[in-house]
Amino acid sequence: MKKSNEEIKKILEDLGGNYWEKGSYKRVYFNPKKFGLEVKFYTTGNIARAKLDGGHVSNIGARNILSAKFFYDFNTGEIGTKGSSHYAVDMMKESIEAKVARALEDKSLIAKETDNSEAIEAKVARALEA
Repeated sequence: MKKSNEEIKKILEDLGGNYWEKGSYKRVYFNPKKFGLEVKFYTTGNIARAKLDGGHVSNIGARNILSAKFFYDFNTGEIGTKGSSHYAVDMMKESIEAKVARALEDKSLIAKETDNSEAIEAKVARALEA
């Protein structure tokens, strides 16, 4: 059974996301620190060390993750990113996708009325296997 936009919004906000809407854009933004990114800083503000889901991430990778934006887009039904294209950003996106899919339980990230569910469900299933 597909969840309504309101149900998805509530679930994603419960995960720590922040809802934002402007014009035709409807998104829930995610803070990487609430989704497995751990960063320790020197007093100078530089990154001392970083981990993503318990695994080491380079300092530049962590900086790229912190400068990127991660969001669930209600128009596409997918997790999106804005900003850096560093490999660590892709790792963070995959981590968020897996956690969102688990939170939605039925593996359905569908928010639109259009039926692109097969492609999205396949992507979610791949994320859950990891």
